[in-house]
Parts: sequence; structure tokens; C-alpha cells
Amino acid sequence: MRFVGVVFTIKAISGSPKDEDANNDAAVVGSNGQTYTSDVNSIAGYTDFSNGQINVAQGDSTKGAVTFQVPTGVKVSKVQWSASSGFGSTSQWTVR
Repeated sequence: MRFVGVVFTIKAISGSPKDEDANNDAAVVGSNGQTYTSDVNSIAGYTDFSNGQINVAQGDSTKGAVTFQVPTGVKVSKVQWSASSGFGSTSQWTVR
């Protein structure tokens, strides 16, 4: 296994996020089709927000990293963000 980190910048456009936890909201999809959830280890130079909790005032932004353990040889093909721990809308980005 190896550690992979994804850095997110969260901007509170209207209001501030309530009860959002980056460690529950973020996931990565590997080249093997498997989805990997967060591993609560930190990455040098970045915070894990506040133990995953996102605290940002309306109009401001904050940056933090979420880590994942992915098998060696498996590439990250997609990054997902599912608001409200998967009960909200999901955004997905392709990694090239």
C-alpha cells in the first residue's frame, strides 16, 4: 500500500458549511475500479482541515488535504466529493 494525498480548497460561497467532514466527503477511485475512502493520516505541509471538520466563513476559503491508502501499482483515476457524508450531491474529477 502507499499513501496518496488530495488537496482541496473549499470556498463558502453562500453561508458556511455545516457538519461537513472532508474525511467522510472525499474518496478516490483507482484504476482497478475500486473506491478508496480516507485514511486519517496527515501529509507534511497540509492540515487535515480540523480533524476533517471544515470550518470556513461565508466568502472565505480554506485548504486541507485528505489522505488515502491505495495499493502499489494502482493509479488514482478519479477524485470524488460527496457532500453531507454521501447524502448530498457528488462531484467527480478525472485524474490524468
